[in-house]
Amino acid sequence: MNFISYLLIALLWAPPTADDLQSITLGDGQEFQGQLVAVADGMVSMEISGELRAFPLESVRRIRFAGTITGDTRPIETRLVDGSLIRLEALAVRDGVAGLSELAVPSGKPITHRVQTRDIDYLGLIRHEDQGLASQFDAIRSDENRTGDRLVFARESQLDYVEGVIGDITDESIGFHTGDREVEAQRSRISGVVYFHPAGRQLADPVARVSNTSGSRLNLYSLSRDGDQLLLQTVCGAEFRYSPADIVEIDFSSMRFQYLSEMEPTTVEWQPLIFNQSLIEYQTILNRPRFDQSFRNEPLELQIPGEQFQTQSQQFERGIAVKGGTRLVFALHGQYRYLTGWYGFAPYAAPDGLVEIVIQGDGHDLYRAVWNHQMNPPQVLEIPVEDVGRLTVIVHYHDGRNIGDVIHFCDLKVSK
Repeated sequence: MNFISYLLIALLWAPPTADDLQSITLGDGQEFQGQLVAVADGMVSMEISGELRAFPLESVRRIRFAGTITGDTRPIETRLVDGSLIRLEALAVRDGVAGLSELAVPSGKPITHRVQTRDIDYLGLIRHEDQGLASQFDAIRSDENRTGDRLVFARESQLDYVEGVIGDITDESIGFHTGDREVEAQRSRISGVVYFHPAGRQLADPVARVSNTSGSRLNLYSLSRDGDQLLLQTVCGAEFRYSPADIVEIDFSSMRFQYLSEMEPTTVEWQPLIFNQSLIEYQTILNRPRFDQSFRNEPLELQIPGEQFQTQSQQFERGIAVKGGTRLVFALHGQYRYLTGWYGFAPYAAPDGLVEIVIQGDGHDLYRAVWNHQMNPPQVLEIPVEDVGRLTVIVHYHDGRNIGDVIHFCDLKVSK
């Protein structure tokens, strides 16, 4: 950070109040209390005991605020093109600019942000509690074959879509252009909106992940203080303004590694052993991977070997449940060095499961193993992935059957 930046911070800085103190934790375990002033130019600036101090980004683990997450069940979910996820109470779009309203939990008052639709990946307008519908929506929005915006709606307990150009969005309607037709869709009947963006846009790496009291998670590019407010800029350039009381945590360590379950796969495929045209759509929805939960909608679990041939059950917050016949592809862009985690059969899977696990980097095998539920306990993975642009995870049927072929990949992450 240059001299002018420090000078501006010093001029704008005001002494903290008792309610405006944060706790910064460094990589070596040291902790300090103070007031966050800025995150910019590779440094974190804080006022600590009356002194302005700057810490290199790589030395900071996290900054904790006083807030707690209480709003992660908001009805509208918005994802930006940089992976930021915002939980909303309301939204409207006019002339290519979205007004996104979060509920500030401490004050109970709405906070409205203005974001260009070019920075929005999708708007989930209905919260799908049904896992099948949620999986269908994921498949529609992650489809690489999109050629236009998608308007997603429910039809006979299934989700479908039409492609075109999304216009203005109000509380009652959504403007939509398709071909030479212009229609006003009834918003209450629409499950979501997926925006189309041409390939080629390059985004910088985030420096940290910000969690707020509404349950939103922002991939941070920079932060500055504006009076008693914090001005956050995400990687795609979207700006958000919060009171410190609205923030829960700024996690810098999460940017040094990334759970695969939090990444957006570029490809999600599942193939049945026996193809049946009338059942394939239903089967695909039923057997698509589950992220951060099992196929029973419970925490991911493995039976970890212990002492004296005993096993102990261990649950994991992060991971992916995968059935035989699945192929997942993640874009790493050559930014990570290692893939680590655990894998093994789900404890509830039938004991005669037999699969082949294949992990590839840019089409080349990095790991391959045949795994037998009765013979092989959960296994630790540690695979170099330096310079890998595309990571592929495959679970093959190995014995021509699918009985018991359920694998839990737990704590699976890539690190820098």
